[in-house]
Amino acid sequence: MEAPSTITKQRMRRLGWGLAHASLFATITILLWMLCAWLLAAVPALNNRFALSVLSLLPAVLASTALMLRFPAPRPFGVIGIEANRNGFQQLGFGVALGGGLALTIVGIQWAAGWVIVEAGVGPTSVQPTWEPSFLAGFIGIAIGSAGEELLFRGYGFQQLIRATNPWITVIGTSVLFGVVHDSNPDFSRVALLNTILLGMIFGLALVRHRTLWLPYGMHFGWNIALAAIGANLSGLRIKLTGLTVVPIGPSYWTGAAYGPEASLLTTLVVCAAALILWKAPASRSAKPLLWD
Repeated sequence: MEAPSTITKQRMRRLGWGLAHASLFATITILLWMLCAWLLAAVPALNNRFALSVLSLLPAVLASTALMLRFPAPRPFGVIGIEANRNGFQQLGFGVALGGGLALTIVGIQWAAGWVIVEAGVGPTSVQPTWEPSFLAGFIGIAIGSAGEELLFRGYGFQQLIRATNPWITVIGTSVLFGVVHDSNPDFSRVALLNTILLGMIFGLALVRHRTLWLPYGMHFGWNIALAAIGANLSGLRIKLTGLTVVPIGPSYWTGAAYGPEASLLTTLVVCAAALILWKAPASRSAKPLLWD
């Protein structure tokens, strides 16, 4: 049996190395993100600041993840929960259905309560879109953006933090950071902060419980594409993919006002219910080791 002092030293060493790896990953990602954004800015078709930011994140975080997985010994992407197999794709599909279903449920309740109306086409009360691509381009852009955010917040760095601390500290800490980084979005509010943190927590919980990054990625993508497709504001941004526009006309604390459903107290209730469902659902029995193991 090891002496308490030896166990304490091992824990401190694990904490130090985990924090160092997570910090280095974040630093490299940010530097590569800036470089990718600078390179992509030369493409005439990418003259939209939002699209440029979204599309430059994924290559940056993929490159930083691949680099960090080379040390101290080469490891595949499967070690962070990304494997191209049947189970992974099933989890992806389930995640898309869950995330999209949650978003449509919230807007459906708002519409049924008379808190929002749905306009067809560009009516007099419609707001100017932040980004107005074709549906296919928007679909691909949202898929890329969601993947970049999940790899950044639930990928290598997240899992190194679990190794250094524990799943609960990591899920809560990274979710708070996930919420805070959205504070520069238009019409950000305290409820928007709370809901973004809660969304980050269910994404993190999905990864920890089901041991695959495909599930939180699917949930994230499903949520984003569903809101964009029906014309609801997404984190204060208007991504116009169809001829529909969701216009809030009811109390702002139930509609989310200009920020969109993510600033609605209704979302708070629905996301908490979804977290309970994920917690009660049978956890993965996969014995395949992930990075934090």
